[in-house]
Amino acid sequence: MSQSTAAPHTPDALPEAAGRRGRSLVTVETLVYGLIVVLAAISRLWMLDGRAMHHDESLHAEFSHLLFRGQGYVHDPLLHGPALYYAVAGLFFLFGDSDATARLAAALCGIAVVLAPWLVRRQLGRSTALAAALLLLISPVTLYVGRFIRHDPIAVLCEVLVLFGVIRWLSDRSARWLHLAAAALGVMFITMETFYLYVAIFAPLVLGIALWRLWRPGIIILGGLAAGLVLAIFILPGHPQRPFPGSDQVVREGGGSYICPWSGDPWPAEAPMVVDPARRGPIFDAPPLATADNAYALCARHQPDGDLYVYLIKLSQFARHPTILLAILLALGVPAGLLWWLGRRRDAGGQTRWEQALARGDGVAVQFARLGERRQGLIAVGIFAGIGAIGFSAFFTNPVGVISGYTGSLLYWLAQHEVRRGGQPAHYYLVQLAVYEPLILSWWAAGLAMLARDVWRRAPLAALALPAVLAYWSLATVGLYSWAGEKMPWLTLHLVAPMALLAAWALARALRWWLARLRPGNWLVGFVAVAIALISLGYTLLVTTIEPAATRSAFVPWIPLVVVGLLALLTAAVGLGVGWRSAVGACVLALSLAGAGYGIRSAGQLAYRWGDTPRELMVYTQTSPDVRRVLLGLADAATRRGGADQLLIWYDNETVWDWAMRRYPRAEEHPGLLSTAPPAEVQVVLLLTENYDLSQPGEGALAGFQVQRYPLRWWFPEDQTYRLPDGWLTAPVDPAAPLLVRVLRTPVDPATATDFWRYMLFRQPPAALGSSDVIVAVRPELAFELGLGTGGER
Repeated sequence: MSQSTAAPHTPDALPEAAGRRGRSLVTVETLVYGLIVVLAAISRLWMLDGRAMHHDESLHAEFSHLLFRGQGYVHDPLLHGPALYYAVAGLFFLFGDSDATARLAAALCGIAVVLAPWLVRRQLGRSTALAAALLLLISPVTLYVGRFIRHDPIAVLCEVLVLFGVIRWLSDRSARWLHLAAAALGVMFITMETFYLYVAIFAPLVLGIALWRLWRPGIIILGGLAAGLVLAIFILPGHPQRPFPGSDQVVREGGGSYICPWSGDPWPAEAPMVVDPARRGPIFDAPPLATADNAYALCARHQPDGDLYVYLIKLSQFARHPTILLAILLALGVPAGLLWWLGRRRDAGGQTRWEQALARGDGVAVQFARLGERRQGLIAVGIFAGIGAIGFSAFFTNPVGVISGYTGSLLYWLAQHEVRRGGQPAHYYLVQLAVYEPLILSWWAAGLAMLARDVWRRAPLAALALPAVLAYWSLATVGLYSWAGEKMPWLTLHLVAPMALLAAWALARALRWWLARLRPGNWLVGFVAVAIALISLGYTLLVTTIEPAATRSAFVPWIPLVVVGLLALLTAAVGLGVGWRSAVGACVLALSLAGAGYGIRSAGQLAYRWGDTPRELMVYTQTSPDVRRVLLGLADAATRRGGADQLLIWYDNETVWDWAMRRYPRAEEHPGLLSTAPPAEVQVVLLLTENYDLSQPGEGALAGFQVQRYPLRWWFPEDQTYRLPDGWLTAPVDPAAPLLVRVLRTPVDPATATDFWRYMLFRQPPAALGSSDVIVAVRPELAFELGLGTGGER
């Protein structure tokens, strides 16, 4: 009897013949994707202008608007790359400038992120890709950040497309997928500096796989190179004494000892940093890097007069540091040595290790060799470099932007690693994920466990390759972003994307396993699972929406007990009737459905209800809805008076006003303090409280106005919620301790349980919100039109 060789079959695969015979299944899949498209579009586009513009959003919108008005673009690392501004300016050209159109580019990218798994449905598996799309659809973090005019939605879409493009290139052998990956990598490069973290994650993986197949000792050398670069950049340099000593003889661009060169004085006098005696360089007493001084970071941002010579001087002041010279030597020398060893050194048979790998048909070597076919690799490099050059130079109108983009961005954000803006703890992202993404977090952990078990059981490499890459990507991302100095809530999206993909693999696999073991007639198990989920969700909904606030807290500590009790009773009943495996599967399905319901509710509250109120941990710091209400009232008042040119508005140096005042031709910026009372024709004054309090002649400067104080920006009570003070693990637990401390130390305490579930279900923080405020002063006749809460005359 003859035997035929068949391709490995996975339970998730749909062979071509089966696909032809099972068109109904494909049609159902297509319909589900169509529904996902509709839901993604509605959820991402609905009420885009329904919340106040965040401070960063107003900056991004304003710079996009300047580009739209023809005032050009100059790259500034503080505001990341130009891709966002080009996209938003283009949408302003098509649809006009508004809060909604400013957020439209991010929303479109958010929709694309949800649909991206469709591109690799054959490689990931159809059920895995569908589960990934569903998880991303209902993810609170993906929804919220995907409606936020920031660079992250574009960057994360590019991160996914690079990986998926490479997967399709390896699978389909079509150069267009490699070129798509190169284009996505180029757009990621001109979007934000997380590009460097992405490369730091995947470059070692690709090189490690190649060395494993070509010459395994090279992996040790690669690891040594990585360790050497980390030592040279982050450990061997000394650290400056803080606060920096000042100087009255020079004008500097920031707090620090670095003197910024400029066109008139390209080589200013040296002003070295004072080294912290406790943190000197551990070897050779190396001085601090230039990037350790925030004044250097500010200087690296600026390009006075577009002077390339001066900018190169800035770069040389960083590069001539002895440990950086060592890093450059390692980064160039070690790869060159490996390339020579693998590609030029010949053995006794006259072959290099590269030629030997090709001769034996090694799969990795063959794939690398494909880069030379029809110049695929060269074209991909050209696409990447071309996008970078065009983007950073603003279509070659600012050539220095190329240098700034390729080097200044990295230097500035290396400095920000030391600054540690936000001051978030290492566990910050784990708290965010636990609050908003328990479903993804749980199945991600399950996926890691499944993969570890498969490796232990020596499962076929073909079945483990993609899940292993997703596990590596997600673990490396969690580790790198938790280590990085700056941690912000919107960066959580970069963690959620790879975690959702691995979670989808685990969820689809578990669901297939469970369904395959259901006997005919045992569909009661599924019914019970759904019933459990509906009961738990119904109870939560009842407590959340029906019970009055005064009595709601009495129910809070009992919510988990009720849910766990229902799960235990119904799981035991199902187990006695149809078997414990089916019962456990039903329990897991019920928990997943409940987690999905929690996620949908959290996503809705975060995106539509509390999007500009920092009772949400993801909101962090946000312009208050009062500001939006005042601005809408002013727009209505201007319309009633015949146009925006009928209102004369004074505002101070708060940057959020730049975007808000763009439609008022008579709006005037008066930075700082009020020295005199505004003239009679001024109808509105917008003033920070610190400027108002210090103005002369004080309150008399606004005589004749009705004055109201509003929160301009308010923020989440971090210290009382998730920060861990020194000694928290051993010190007695204070009832006023941060909520996370109490949850970890006294989880069964009734007050702790109440506070915890109040926040998880109702987003009631354990402390009051903080704020910095603004004074809104309007003439009495205008105050009536703005509505209630305008205050009384002072």
